[in-house]
Amino acid sequence: MVLISRVTTYYNHHVKINIMRKRINISLIRCRREYSYKEIAELFNIHLRTVQIWRKQGLSILDGTAKPILILGSELKRFLQEERRKKRRTLEVDEFYCTRCNEPRKSIPDKIRVELTGRLIGHGKKQILIRGICIVCSCSLCRFSSEDKIKEFENIITKKSHRHRILIDDTNSYPNTDIEVKVNEQA
Repeated sequence: MVLISRVTTYYNHHVKINIMRKRINISLIRCRREYSYKEIAELFNIHLRTVQIWRKQGLSILDGTAKPILILGSELKRFLQEERRKKRRTLEVDEFYCTRCNEPRKSIPDKIRVELTGRLIGHGKKQILIRGICIVCSCSLCRFSSEDKIKEFENIITKKSHRHRILIDDTNSYPNTDIEVKVNEQA
């Protein structure tokens, strides 16, 4: 399982080169096995130099004097899980993760939209999609949540800015369609 998380573009002698970072499948590692640098590189389909960089970043080896250099599978798994934990970002209620900026970002308040999907997620709660546009790079943002979080999300947004409103769309909206909204008026 290899997931591509970001494409980086480099220019080498006027030739465009795209390098893709891969997400490493930790479940391929056998904890009680010993791996050499070459075996790790082949296991994850990465360059040998990447494994050597991991060693400099703190990946411990079994014996510093023995050749070839061996790494215990459980230590490799621990190191990669720790690296993954370091990269995790916790989001506040009003934040999204921008895939272009690779950072938690807030949305432009006028552009926030909440979509009720109608799908059930755990304990009878309904799924919602909160969509917006990144303040920094104008990339589209999406965050999954449950129906219970709408009130909390609305309260935070309205406290920060009273003049902005959140659009709630409970229909399956598609581009190029007109949606009529009926409002019940009470005297």
